[in-house]
Amino acid sequence: DIIDRCSSVGRPLSGCKVRFFNALVTILNVMHVIPGDIVVFKDEIPRDLYFVYQGALQMVDEHDRVLSVIRSDVPNQAPVAGEVPFFLGINHIKAMKAKEDVPDIQLLVLSKERSLELFAEYPEDYTTICTNLMLEFDLTIEGRPIPGADVDATDKDKMETTARIVESMNH
Repeated sequence: DIIDRCSSVGRPLSGCKVRFFNALVTILNVMHVIPGDIVVFKDEIPRDLYFVYQGALQMVDEHDRVLSVIRSDVPNQAPVAGEVPFFLGINHIKAMKAKEDVPDIQLLVLSKERSLELFAEYPEDYTTICTNLMLEFDLTIEGRPIPGADVDATDKDKMETTARIVESMNH
């Protein structure tokens, strides 16, 4: 179910092959998180990709204000967290913490180390994921703006993330 929600059209894993998913699920580790625990700090280098198997993760700003919530029980939401930093090589823009009022939070975790092995075997799926993520920010896989894409200057988070992606690609 998690893989299905992350691989539907418009989601990060859309277009990946079945054999890739079969290999992916065998290397995920279960992580139990205590409500309120910080999973990732702002500006941290990405080490893991998180799938919310049970419970919820919150994206919070430097003042601990909740900016968004990724829940395991929302049918049309991809329960994946940290995919942009993980795949596109930027530090985490927001902190991630376990939702405080949810008693049992379980994450399925793909480590950076294991992902390197996985993507060495399935490079085309890695390219597919990166392309999907770049499209979310109206960028080509090379990090150039897509001609004719409407840029929403009011979406400051998207603008900041886009700028970080482009900057990381120019280094």
